[in-house]
Amino acid sequence: MTEREQKLQAAKNGDPEAQCWVAYRYLFGQDGFPKDTESAMEWYLKAAEGGHAGAQNYIGNCYEHGIKGMPQSAGKAFEWYNNAANRGNEEAKANLFRFMDGQLEKAKGGDAEAQWFTAELFLAGREPQKAVAWYAKAAEQGHPKGQAAMGEFYELGKHGVQQDWEKAVEWYRKAAVQGDAVAQNNLGSMLYSGRYSPAHGRVVTGGPIAEAEAYQWFSKAAGQGYILAYINLAGCYINGKGVSKNRGLGEQWLQKAAAQGHYGAKEALRKLKDNMRGEGFWKV
Repeated sequence: MTEREQKLQAAKNGDPEAQCWVAYRYLFGQDGFPKDTESAMEWYLKAAEGGHAGAQNYIGNCYEHGIKGMPQSAGKAFEWYNNAANRGNEEAKANLFRFMDGQLEKAKGGDAEAQWFTAELFLAGREPQKAVAWYAKAAEQGHPKGQAAMGEFYELGKHGVQQDWEKAVEWYRKAAVQGDAVAQNNLGSMLYSGRYSPAHGRVVTGGPIAEAEAYQWFSKAAGQGYILAYINLAGCYINGKGVSKNRGLGEQWLQKAAAQGHYGAKEALRKLKDNMRGEGFWKV
């Protein structure tokens, strides 16, 4: 067996070092491998996910600059640089510090993605007021994750933000229409349950029309694989809220969530079996 065959077999067997070796050959078209960037990145990702620090650093660089077919993403760049740095990769440590400094400068310059990322760093560093300020800047520029974050802060009255359900719905909706699964699910929850606004003395959402819209948002979020939306969608089907009652479909969504290890979904399935009619056994 040639070295090429040995390395390829080892890569297929999950050896991160061999996966890096194969990735490099695909990237530059060496040792009998065709030049194929897509295949190279697939192998680099496998190696990175397998814990190879060099591959993690490389993937971080690709996400930082949006190269080699990877979308530019500050969050993912930080994640991979940080993973590699935690494994002792010196290049990754240097990249991480450079990247974080650069993101702060970009944020100050008005870059929405950098503003959102800077907010995440401040929140992780337990400086919530600074985090909220950067989330707000990102949200105002239309960044969906920034908008979703502001929706959560207004919904729950977190991090010094005064609770205001109308503003929460407003921010969630802006993020939801851009495809943010968390916002879609959270907006659906607010629409479904109905929330009372002390500031305005009236119900902001709720009722059959809102329930029907909630079902649509849960469906969109579930379609993106958001596990909490699976459970909420199941609730719609089982309770007949926003959609025709369909216990079978409700169970299917619960089973999908349970298959991913969600304890609440497993418990809901157990309760559903105890209550064969399934009426009102839990609320979204």
